[in-house]
Amino acid sequence: RRARKALDKAGSRGDADDFHDLRKAAKTHGMHLSLLGRLWPTPIKARRKAVDELGEKLGELHDVFVLRTLLDAGERPLGSAQETRLLSKLLRRSEKSLKKTCLVAAADLFGERPRR
Repeated sequence: RRARKALDKAGSRGDADDFHDLRKAAKTHGMHLSLLGRLWPTPIKARRKAVDELGEKLGELHDVFVLRTLLDAGERPLGSAQETRLLSKLLRRSEKSLKKTCLVAAADLFGERPRR
């Protein structure tokens, strides 16, 4: 349930904090799957792999958010103005791509209500 809420927020607002909450929810879900995997290793294995991959992509996205924040602060230039503009452009492109990838993967994992 927490992961689905985080997915909804990340999809609608797209803030760094929303994606961070989604990552935390994915990590928690991964820990739960790890425990369940001891009881049912075969059915849990594929889902656990997908959750771990989502966590990695969300971690990459977090790194992009942090770099953009540092770059936008502009207190200590990381290079020439031209290099900074290029880096900013590449980070925006990477952020857009990672957001899309993460939202699709998270929707596959958490989009439907759990069956009871």
